[in-house]
Amino acid sequence: MTNEKPLLYESYPGSIVDVSQLKYMLEKIRGYGYKKIGFILDRGYFSKANIQFMDSCDYDFVMMVKAGPPLYTA
Repeated sequence: MTNEKPLLYESYPGSIVDVSQLKYMLEKIRGYGYKKIGFILDRGYFSKANIQFMDSCDYDFVMMVKAGPPLYTA
């Protein structure tokens, strides 16, 4: 079954930086019991900590990245 409706949305007062809100949002989604979901995120969510947290939650995601130094070195 496919569903094109948002899982949730929230309105925030003022300007809140996306990168600081991702973990809070994902914990809320987990609390609703959603499983086997993926996320498409703009580059406002890009950070090493957010990528590691998404991986630890085992969520699939596509994220626009900012240009700069590499996050991981081989």
